[in-house]
Amino acid sequence: MEHSNTSHDNSTNPEHKERDVNTFIECIAALAKNIEAKSAVCEELQNLFFKLASSNNTLPANATYQTVDYFIKIVTALLSSDCTYEVTLQTLHIFLTYLKGDSRILRRFYPSKDFFVAIHIERHLTSPLENLRTLAIELVCFLLRNCDSMDYSDVTSDSGIWARLKRAETNKTWIDIE
Repeated sequence: MEHSNTSHDNSTNPEHKERDVNTFIECIAALAKNIEAKSAVCEELQNLFFKLASSNNTLPANATYQTVDYFIKIVTALLSSDCTYEVTLQTLHIFLTYLKGDSRILRRFYPSKDFFVAIHIERHLTSPLENLRTLAIELVCFLLRNCDSMDYSDVTSDSGIWARLKRAETNKTWIDIE
């Protein structure tokens, strides 16, 4: 009996990729519906969402606007809940990555004062935990640059936080120039 030493790389297999794409879309729909129905998050779906979302920076090409809206709903729900530091950090990272990588999300997302209050952005922007604070600042600065209707006052009324955001924007500009 002969044994083949050929390994099959599933990442290049079109059927495997299509299955992953469909799994990601199905996971997004299931998690969004779970959140709508229970106002809570099924940990198993959340973990699958993180696993699949962490391996990309855009939604699948065949994702519908409903999938995009579900994605935004999931991120908002996770950030609005009283979740762990790790979940908050991972969610902020995924959201920022996808906002930067997928123009469909940026076009469908409308940041508002209510959104920033709901996701506890002031708490994140002033967190003593540097990773969380840095990601929150980067998210807000990205949104300020890319959402014409958004202003510092949508994020916070605290002038100290405004100054911190403006300083971060200035630093980002100088880093981009250099």
